[in-house]
Amino acid sequence: MSDIVIRHAEPRDAEPLRMLMAHPEVYHDTLQIPYPAMEAWQEKLQPKPHTFHLVATLDDRVTGHLSLHVEPRPRRSHVATFGMAVSAGHQGRGIGSALILDGRPYPGSHFQSGEIGYSDYSSSEEYLEIDYSTLGILRRASALTGSQLDGFAFIQRIRDNDPCCLQLLEDWTAKLGRVLANNILMLDPDRVVIGGGISKQSDILIPLLEKQTNRQLPPQYRQLAEIVPARLANDAALFGAVKPFYETGADT
Repeated sequence: MSDIVIRHAEPRDAEPLRMLMAHPEVYHDTLQIPYPAMEAWQEKLQPKPHTFHLVATLDDRVTGHLSLHVEPRPRRSHVATFGMAVSAGHQGRGIGSALILDGRPYPGSHFQSGEIGYSDYSSSEEYLEIDYSTLGILRRASALTGSQLDGFAFIQRIRDNDPCCLQLLEDWTAKLGRVLANNILMLDPDRVVIGGGISKQSDILIPLLEKQTNRQLPPQYRQLAEIVPARLANDAALFGAVKPFYETGADT
C-alpha cells in the first residue's frame, strides 16, 4: 500500500464519489440522499465560486471526500461549512483512546491523555499506530498476500483461515494486548471498551484480545478488567462528544 494522497477533486472523480456516497455506512445519519445520480455529482464538481472539493486517494482509489463552502455575503464571509466522508472500507483505521473516570473523559493536565497510539515511540515513522492501526495491518496483509486488501477482505480471509492473515491477527492482538496490559497495571480499570469500526468484528477480536492481554498480566491482575466491544461501535466517539451537552442541557 502507498501513502494517502490529498488532492483537489477533478471531473473524473464524479463516479468514484458517487459510489462512495451510495454506501449505507457512509450516508447514514446524514442529510445525503441514497443512490445519488451521476449527473448530480458531475454538477457538484463543476467549478463554483466559494466552493472547494478535496479527495483522499489510496493506491489511486478515491477513499475520502471533503467539501468546503465559504459564505459569499460580505457580512458572513468569516463563516464556512464543510462536509467530509470516508469510504466504508477505510473508516476507523487509526488507534484512538480515552480515559473515562467517574463516567467522564479525563483530559489530563495538558489535554493529551489517552494517546496510546504513540506507544513504543522511537521516531515520527516508528510507533504503535504506524504498524498496528487497522491501516498498518492492512498494509502488511497486502504485502504478504500480494493482494490489495481492505478491512472487509482481511476479515473474510481470517474467517476462511488464511494462514498469513491469521498470523497477522495473532501478532496484532499480542501487541495491542501488551499495551492494554500495561494500562491495566497502571490504572486498574473496571472495563476496557473496544470501539471503532473493528469492534463490529467482536466475535473474532475480543476473545483474542482477552487471551493476549491476560497472558501478559501477573496472575492476580488477570480477569479484573473486562474487555468488551462498544455498543455504539464506530459511533461511540460521536455520542460521547454529545453526552455532556445532553446531561447539562447546554446549548449546542
